Amino acid sequence: MIRIEKQISALELFNEKASKLTNSAFIKSLTDKDKGIKIGYNTIGENKFSPIVMQKGHSNDELDAFILTYRFFIQNNEASSFNNIAEIYNDPNLHKMYKTCFQAARTELTNLLNSLNKFGIEIDNRKLSNIEILDTYIYGELAHANSAKREKFQSWIKDEVVASLLTASLCFCLIEILNIIYYVQILNDGVIKHLHKEISL
Repeated sequence: MIRIEKQISALELFNEKASKLTNSAFIKSLTDKDKGIKIGYNTIGENKFSPIVMQKGHSNDELDAFILTYRFFIQNNEASSFNNIAEIYNDPNLHKMYKTCFQAARTELTNLLNSLNKFGIEIDNRKLSNIEILDTYIYGELAHANSAKREKFQSWIKDEVVASLLTASLCFCLIEILNIIYYVQILNDGVIKHLHKEISL
């Protein structure tokens, strides 16, 4: 009984945080038609150009708030993390459909994170993966600053154009992750109902 109640609590926490992400100011800012990045160049001399970056979109505070909530899904000290939720979906009493769908979502998430960024951004002649960009932003700039990752992040953003493209890549990645989180949220609703039935038996 206590085990099932803890499972329900973890799934409800996952869903609560998922809804918070979906309704966040950060996500709303990304759906605004007037938001985006424009990159141009000014002529500063013969065959010399200076980049102009015009970026309209989320504020740093909006992104910080989103990441603060997003960490509930990636930190294993949180009951709502994907790794901890996976243990619930491994329950032998759970219908195979839920297990299969959840595993498919985790596989999609893993593939997304391991994929190269959509913009083909290269640092030191090496294309960056989504997980490297996300990890460096979170732990080098937005939260729990890690000195090595902080140094890496600072080296990345020296170029204004690259910095803007990295931010755009981060945003695209977070939206795709949120789609997966939303899918799992729907699965969780069904599992929560199943667990409540187990308690009532």
